Amino acid sequence: MVDVIEIAGWLSISLLLTFVMVLQSKGIYTSPWIRGANGLQYIVYTIIAGTAFYWSVYGYYVYTWDILLWIGGFAAIDANLAEWRNELQDESETVGHAQTRGDVA
Repeated sequence: MVDVIEIAGWLSISLLLTFVMVLQSKGIYTSPWIRGANGLQYIVYTIIAGTAFYWSVYGYYVYTWDILLWIGGFAAIDANLAEWRNELQDESETVGHAQTRGDVA
């Protein structure tokens, strides 16, 4: 049963990251949907970390190590996603200011 919970968690994280990326590609950088998806990710990461704790209690240290490596990898993806969001937001603000001043046709 713990396997099913862990797999469901990883699928949820993947779907949430995809959802946030789609919103960002459409120019939506801050919204209740993005804040909700980010908050839900932290909850799911906590559940996944709980499965790692479960495996360590029962002596399956390889499974624990595997989960912790995956959490680190997804944290790196999430950090890159946040950096990408900031870059897109800066670009849209720059273009918006230039259009307001009439610099860009």
